[in-house]
Amino acid sequence: MVTHTREEMERYKEIIDGIAATREASEKRHHETFERIENLASSIRDLSAKADMFHDSIKRAFVKDDDGMPDFDGHRTAHISMMNDAKALGSIKNYIKGGVAVGVIVALMGFVGLSVLHEVQYGVSRPAAGTRK
Repeated sequence: MVTHTREEMERYKEIIDGIAATREASEKRHHETFERIENLASSIRDLSAKADMFHDSIKRAFVKDDDGMPDFDGHRTAHISMMNDAKALGSIKNYIKGGVAVGVIVALMGFVGLSVLHEVQYGVSRPAAGTRK
């Protein structure tokens, strides 16, 4: 039978204790990693469910094309058309505002011109302040 010295036995015990401590730490890390993976999987399931709900709401919100799918391109084209119509309407409004402004100025100038012409033609003037006719 082989006998070991006290130092060798203590060294073997240290090795065995080190292996046990390493195993416990490894099991703890494994458990923590597994919990993180479970939490991540749960978060992914939640996000997937939210994405499905969002996708379903988008599918319901858009008009369907001939294939029964949401017509995203038609929706985009409709928005572009509405923006172009708004720009055209804005330019028409500006043109009309400018025309009205010119019309008002011409009417005022005509009124002033007719007043001056009437004054010159008939010679009617206002009495001076403090005098009566």
